[in-house]
Amino acid sequence: MCSAMGLTRRWKLQPSTLAKFVLMVKRSYRDPPYHNWYHALSVAHFCYVLHQRCDNLSFLTDLEVLALFFSCLCHDIDHRGTNNSFQISSKSVLASLYSSEGSVMERHHFS
Repeated sequence: MCSAMGLTRRWKLQPSTLAKFVLMVKRSYRDPPYHNWYHALSVAHFCYVLHQRCDNLSFLTDLEVLALFFSCLCHDIDHRGTNNSFQISSKSVLASLYSSEGSVMERHHFS
């Protein structure tokens, strides 16, 4: 997908570096029923299809396309398979770190 989107050429991404990054991201995912590596790939593939099929994405800069694609891969890293309410009511470590800032899981993924 990166090659077809022109990301490897435009940003001079070496295949070995890209593979190491993707494997690192994959290892950062847990295995809940939905928010797992396969979900991340599905979202990244949707981004790829939009890029390939929709001419109206031309308003995005090359950097924005790069950021969008890799954000799709990383958006649910370390998801625990629970929602924000559960994190707060169970007084989880994540809730203690992020509940004062708003959405616990989203803040956790972002950090």
